[in-house]
Amino acid sequence: MYSLVRLLLHKPTRLSLFDIHRLFMRDANYSITRGIALARHILKHEKIIRFNGSHIISSFLPPIPSKALLSFIRSGQHEDRLFSDLIKIRRSAPLSVYLCVTDRCNYHCQYCSADYVSARSDPNTEQWKTLIRTFQNMGTANIGFTGGEPLLREDIEAIIASVDDRSTTVLFTNGFDLIPERARSLKQSGLFALSISLDSHDAAIHNRLKGHAQAFEKACAAIENAAREGFYTIVQAVIFQEELVREKVLALCRLAEKLGAHEIRIHQPTPSGRLLNMPDANGIFYTDQDREKLFAIQKQANRVLGKNFKVTSFPFTEGAGKFGCTAGLFHSYVSASGELFPCDFIPLSFGNLFEGDAARKWQDMADAIKRPRSGCWSTTLKDKLTHTDLPLSKEKAIRLCQAEQPSSFPGIYRKFHLE
Repeated sequence: MYSLVRLLLHKPTRLSLFDIHRLFMRDANYSITRGIALARHILKHEKIIRFNGSHIISSFLPPIPSKALLSFIRSGQHEDRLFSDLIKIRRSAPLSVYLCVTDRCNYHCQYCSADYVSARSDPNTEQWKTLIRTFQNMGTANIGFTGGEPLLREDIEAIIASVDDRSTTVLFTNGFDLIPERARSLKQSGLFALSISLDSHDAAIHNRLKGHAQAFEKACAAIENAAREGFYTIVQAVIFQEELVREKVLALCRLAEKLGAHEIRIHQPTPSGRLLNMPDANGIFYTDQDREKLFAIQKQANRVLGKNFKVTSFPFTEGAGKFGCTAGLFHSYVSASGELFPCDFIPLSFGNLFEGDAARKWQDMADAIKRPRSGCWSTTLKDKLTHTDLPLSKEKAIRLCQAEQPSSFPGIYRKFHLE
């Protein structure tokens, strides 16, 4: 695994980190000691891999070096307090925004989170291009394309091509339509990463979760096609509690690596969408002990698997010891109807971004949410949303946020005690 010293030995990465250091130096709260402490915390328990001349800490962050990384650093609210704004999460833009470009899908996943809101028709190409330009001008570093199934849009390449190098791009797909020709077309559009859903090494389990008899076969072929075309290739896995078995998870990781993926993202099921009102949730949701079990498997996998393959997990990244849940602050989601949400698991609407002033509506959301949570926020909101018409309106969402304010910052932010 890479250390900070090994990162600095790579000249392009060293120069990029020095650029960040110079931006932070304008802040009276910054020092080289604090900068190193921040870097070490970000790198802690992460397996860093090389890809196309850059370093990938995880697919949640832009590559180093990249213009997207500098977009993220510069998107604090004050040019002379960028370090403080980063630690306090005072942002003028989210780090990442995922755009649900269509509700249409050829699968029926048991855990689909996009089940609480739907669009009558897909927004047109220009609407998405305009919104992308707004988010890029705000300083958003990662732009994701999701659904539904985004490959059902014939114009998805044109939408992706509108993103310039101030942001990296990732497309999330079930892989059904990712034939070699489509992968090549996406590559020509400038797409950086492809994330293909694969929930188990067992075809029967994956097919059952996806509600499609060919889901496993199509996903495996899609991963190979993505890797062959030169994408940063991610496998995205939602693993139910009953399947959180060390041997099964490691088998899935080995399969993903064998197919050519660079990273596997493991997600815990969340009480959202189709899982929000499950009559019987036995064997689905995680306990704290389950999350610790996942972390142990993640660390083991990163030790024993190849140097060009890594394992990340949402529960670890958004845990109290790392970054916490930053939904609505570092991350945002836009539905196919244009509604702004903290993430696709949290049905709190802060307005329709196709109806003007997207930057103001995003800032209203960030101001209402204020602080990160110590773990996935959707898990603590479950009982408050079960018997409510969803999504909540902006007024109701703001009131809920005011009633749900955490008393302290989690993990990394707490280390610096900045006022």
